[in-house]
Amino acid sequence: MKEELLPPCNLEEEIEKRLKNLQTTLMEKEKEVNKKLEGHLRIAQRHGRSQFYHYTESSNPKGRYIPLKEKDFAYKLAQKNYDTEVIILIQKEIDALQNYLKQTSDGRAISELYDSLCPARRALITPVTFTDEQYAARWQEISWTGRPFSQEAPLLYTARGERVRSKSEVIIADTLFRHKIPYRYEYPLTLRRSGTTATRDNLEKRNHRIISDSGIHTKAIGGGNSDTTNSATGNTSICNHTTSTGNTSTCNHTTSTGNTTISGHHTSITLHPDFLCLNTRTRQEFYWEHFGLMNDPTYSNNAAGKLRLYTENGILAGRNLIITMETLEEPLSTQTIGKLITEFLT
Repeated sequence: MKEELLPPCNLEEEIEKRLKNLQTTLMEKEKEVNKKLEGHLRIAQRHGRSQFYHYTESSNPKGRYIPLKEKDFAYKLAQKNYDTEVIILIQKEIDALQNYLKQTSDGRAISELYDSLCPARRALITPVTFTDEQYAARWQEISWTGRPFSQEAPLLYTARGERVRSKSEVIIADTLFRHKIPYRYEYPLTLRRSGTTATRDNLEKRNHRIISDSGIHTKAIGGGNSDTTNSATGNTSICNHTTSTGNTSTCNHTTSTGNTTISGHHTSITLHPDFLCLNTRTRQEFYWEHFGLMNDPTYSNNAAGKLRLYTENGILAGRNLIITMETLEEPLSTQTIGKLITEFLT
């Protein structure tokens, strides 16, 4: 996909909110400021203690000393001085933001230039800021190889004609499609884990860790020369080489379909999140994971491990990760899907 030189400006809503807050604060401070209180507060340090002085005229640069019993007066004077200066700064920021909105047509001037051209001229131009439709089309041009389906897997297809693994995924995909949200199904994602994390410890202790939804099967490696785990997504091979110094090093073989790679310092794991979605307005991508068997303790434990792995790699719920889940008693709701789409993807 050709890179967009200048992503669209989405500051208008934030600027309007900021302006409203600034104007409200300005009104409050203009009412509160004690204009009758003259002069300002001067603070001096003497023997490690603060001393307050009321400065009113240049002829007395030191000012009148404010004794401890008049400390309330020092508070009022300091607040008045602060309010006077902050009022000036608030007004400057209001003027600057209003001028920005005026000069940029509420931040849309650059996009409106391209939109104002006739279709024939637009066809000859590559704009610095793509239209949402152009960006979505280029984003969808990416091709990838997903996980294969087993022979026993049910034949479930979305409205877009792609095969998925569960009825819930059909519902999510079709809802995204109805809302015109671009998405990629099971787009591969390679994540990294430190060699000191539980994953490596589990490998060394022969524990089995299966992240079934993502298509990753990691089997613990024992003390033999090699141990290979075959899954639907590819192969994981670990081979040990002994050097002349007696040290053992680990090398890795990773197939193009994705799997787990182990090195001396970290583990790289290729997952296939259910959906990668695009907010065309902000150009932000969101991973969408649906956990559909939360009644199952093993499944729930694996889901928790998967979410921890996401967190370790900066993929966080509410920031760039959308999570849905269901149990037998709490099935997936289309209203929940719709609300999440509205909140994060439109």
